[in-house]
Amino acid sequence: MSQQPPPAPNLPRPSCFPLNRPPAEKNPPLREEVSVARLDPPEISGNTAHEDSPEQMIRFAHALRERRRWLALLDHAENSPEARQRFRDCGSHAHLAYSPSEKRYYVTGSSCRNRWCPACRVRRQMHLQENLARYFENCPAREWQFITLTVKHSQAPLALQLDWLQRAFKQLRKEPVWKGRVTHGFAIIEITYNDKRGEWHPHLHILAHVGWLDWHALRSTWCRVTHGSNVIDCKKVRSQEDAIKYVLAYMGKPPDDRCFTDDARMIELYKAVASQHLLIRFGKPPSPLPPPPERTLPADLCWLGTVAELIAEAQNGSTRAQMHLDRWLQQRRIDAHSFDFRTLVASIRVTGPPARSLSDIIHRESELARYVAETTSSIPF
Repeated sequence: MSQQPPPAPNLPRPSCFPLNRPPAEKNPPLREEVSVARLDPPEISGNTAHEDSPEQMIRFAHALRERRRWLALLDHAENSPEARQRFRDCGSHAHLAYSPSEKRYYVTGSSCRNRWCPACRVRRQMHLQENLARYFENCPAREWQFITLTVKHSQAPLALQLDWLQRAFKQLRKEPVWKGRVTHGFAIIEITYNDKRGEWHPHLHILAHVGWLDWHALRSTWCRVTHGSNVIDCKKVRSQEDAIKYVLAYMGKPPDDRCFTDDARMIELYKAVASQHLLIRFGKPPSPLPPPPERTLPADLCWLGTVAELIAEAQNGSTRAQMHLDRWLQQRRIDAHSFDFRTLVASIRVTGPPARSLSDIIHRESELARYVAETTSSIPF
């Protein structure tokens, strides 16, 4: 008989502005990395840096560097105390379950749904993948095209450039070269940074359903709409798989690596996209879409306890807890890297016997990047 997971404890959240706190500096220094909590009381030392729990470290093992950078800048980038707390708590109170019939593990835990959260970004990819498959069910791949629209580099703030790009794309969809030819599709905003010129470069990657499109006329119209930006790219879609990978690749991209070297740049990026939609759905499909797939859990699902409890039991020598943790982590590797499963498993097995300590478990999970460097994301719980 399956058991329901116990409810997460309702812990009091620390106030962001405790009493008797000294006045804050006008320009407080930004923290480079997450540091160890201070020994002074918060009334004297102020807010302490957040430290992830062991279950969170497993959740973010594929993007620890990015997670730590955002945690260090969160107080300066995010204005909402509730949003900051959700970001810090993402992945906490995780419960592990197992289905004997499917021989598969299921995990439930808190999710912040922040667009810059590495784990929530992958969950968003998985949800979008299901929707894209529905769009292609009634439309062959030959009726779709890849379109890239760029704008000139500018010294303007990123927020203004994003607003200008969206306005230009909205105007393009009203032009004769687009209207009546493109029925619907998806547009993803990608943001890169030019270190040499010190300029942001937002641009659009579009998957459009179109029968025929004059690429030369499209370039001329885009140049006129944007007042001089004439660099575009158009390609035909070869297969449904290529189209889905195209959209998911840009939706799942972490911030440009050149942003990680500058705190002010990271904060500007965070705030600029706070009120923007990086994924734009436009148009209307010519026929109704198939219904979304139903999400059902196995009837024989057996809850094993919290991930934190299993880790503690494994540290105390419980072979049952160690077995479930090893098999769960192995399942995550299979889900995330199924394209190179045999090579990956062989590489992991030569590292030694199954881990018997928490540090070994986390170390084994972090080692994945060395074996499959081309993979930028993992399957989170």
